[in-house]
Amino acid sequence: VFPLMDVRKELVRAVFAGNTIWFGAASYYFLFRQYGIIRKYARMTEKNDLAADILQFLGGLNTGYFLLAAIGLRRSLQNSPTRATDFLILALGNFSQAALGFQMMKTGRWKQVLYNQITSVDTFFAIVDAIMVLLVYKGRQSR
Repeated sequence: VFPLMDVRKELVRAVFAGNTIWFGAASYYFLFRQYGIIRKYARMTEKNDLAADILQFLGGLNTGYFLLAAIGLRRSLQNSPTRATDFLILALGNFSQAALGFQMMKTGRWKQVLYNQITSVDTFFAIVDAIMVLLVYKGRQSR
């Protein structure tokens, strides 16, 4: 039988690790592989420097979320207190990208695979991070 506190610690670590991997991959691909992203997900046939610049900008934004998640993971491994605001920021970051992903699908400029592969993961982490906000906040109140 695992004490509830140990399960919660492992859950916090797992969610921070997932966010670290997700935002880290987004940072890498958007910063350094933007033309591959365009080829795979956009309906464009030619190389588009403007789209690549926008993806690179998005990669820079994702780097901040990546660092927040990595710092949260490091703090959780050191048994430092978990802050609900860390998960709130990650939830909002994932939610904003999921919402924009749904909006982009309506334009017809992006392949449906974008929703299936990227927007669905953003949606998943937005929900999981929001649940973590509630769990961490509730855990603080019960002490």
